[in-house]
Amino acid sequence: MAVFREPEREISVWRRFRDGADGFVSIERDGLKGVRAVGNAESMVELFLDLIPELPDELTVEIDDWREGRRWRGETIGQGDLLASLYPLRLPLAASGGVELTLLAPQRQLTLSAHLELLAWSQTDQWAFLLARAGLVERDAVRGRLWRPERGRFASAPALIEPLERLVRALTLVAV
Repeated sequence: MAVFREPEREISVWRRFRDGADGFVSIERDGLKGVRAVGNAESMVELFLDLIPELPDELTVEIDDWREGRRWRGETIGQGDLLASLYPLRLPLAASGGVELTLLAPQRQLTLSAHLELLAWSQTDQWAFLLARAGLVERDAVRGRLWRPERGRFASAPALIEPLERLVRALTLVAV
């Protein structure tokens, strides 16, 4: 008996977690065009990872741990090394938040905030186009998280500590 299967559709992992509240707003400031995207925690972490390949191969990476008040920075970090190091961090990060990840490239920036909102800036409307293409809806305004702990007020997250420290070591980031 032969079994016929349709070809599987290509699915971006972050889309599995999306809900109707995922959306973004376009922002313009000081000649730069930006976006602020909100959605559930898992979808924002996965979207952040999906957007990294849109940046150049070498990046400046800044990490700000809002829980412990630690900050690190590294320059000329390879995109492949960054993605490999970030992958184990995605689940504890989505569960806990509290760590801001900023990727800087000439004339572009991509940030996953400590509150798990995505922020991106460039001189073009590149990010708005990419978010719309990914299926997020552009809105006049987006509502942020109902929980918005301040720096130093995030709940303990033991499952996040080791993957974060491993990422810092793997990328040889320097404390600032």
